[in-house]
Amino acid sequence: MHSHKANPYLPLELQFQIIQNLRDDLHSLINALYVCKAWSDEAASILWRDIPIEALKPLSPASQQYYANKITKLNINCDDDTNVFLKHQTWQELLPTSSFTRLSNLYITIQHPINLHNKQIFHFPSLKSITLNVNVRWPSPSWTQNWTTEQLISLFNHLTPLRELNLDILHNRILNADELLIYLSQLEDLQSLKLCANFTHSTLEHLLIQGEPCFRNLSTLEISLTSKEAVILPRVATNLKTLTVHLLDSSSKIFHSFAELEKLEGLSVHFKASVTLSQQDLLDLSSLRNLRTLEISPEVGMKATEGDLGEFLKDMAGLRVLDLKELLISGR
Repeated sequence: MHSHKANPYLPLELQFQIIQNLRDDLHSLINALYVCKAWSDEAASILWRDIPIEALKPLSPASQQYYANKITKLNINCDDDTNVFLKHQTWQELLPTSSFTRLSNLYITIQHPINLHNKQIFHFPSLKSITLNVNVRWPSPSWTQNWTTEQLISLFNHLTPLRELNLDILHNRILNADELLIYLSQLEDLQSLKLCANFTHSTLEHLLIQGEPCFRNLSTLEISLTSKEAVILPRVATNLKTLTVHLLDSSSKIFHSFAELEKLEGLSVHFKASVTLSQQDLLDLSSLRNLRTLEISPEVGMKATEGDLGEFLKDMAGLRVLDLKELLISGR
């Protein structure tokens, strides 16, 4: 049985630092569990490995809350026809308890609707990241009742401040990607965004001319768009350090626009089909003096000489990773 008092001869902060320094000493950490309640809680936090949420179901409410307070990552998978969660329609039925004090990462995969109402009862004070995969092409009426763009935005508002969002709704026919993009552009705490969605060219133009700063602190972006939209993107998200673009067409006339991203350190461009780089493309890319990683796929052809490529590599002395899939140099 644990004593409720820590060692009276050492400041509590120092005792916690000692336990933190035992992270790689499993034997000592296990022994710390039996010293006192304070040491036990600290050691248990280090030893803890997140468990499936289903494992909490049979426990008493007090035990459910005890373990829920230790969970840092939560995976809700509603994509499996055999999954028990498919029987549930509300947040209250999905989760065994309402408070997850250490939860920082929430992963949701959905093929069937979850009712987004009554989310106010949940308490995720440490939540920083949400990954949402909505895998529905032909929604049933229950989707339109339980899932709307307004309800999803309301959920994000309830869970703010979020630092990272990963949204895969590319084939979803319910959520309005344009409305969602406008909302996301105004989240001041958002630092990382992955957005696989179908939005229109006019939405980026709207963000550009509205006069308000967009994506103020966004430094990492992964996005699916057309080459026409890619040209506008750097003027909308100006502080990017890492950019991954999945192009929905085969045009390569985009690199001149990326030259506007002066802070860019990592650039990955995935074309729909093979692409040919020109000497001008190399010149545009060489203006990115802070670039450390460059990846272009699938197949890359080059209408330039080996000398042009050599000059490019000389200009890009800070480049640490260069990945040009199946590079073919054909000359000018």
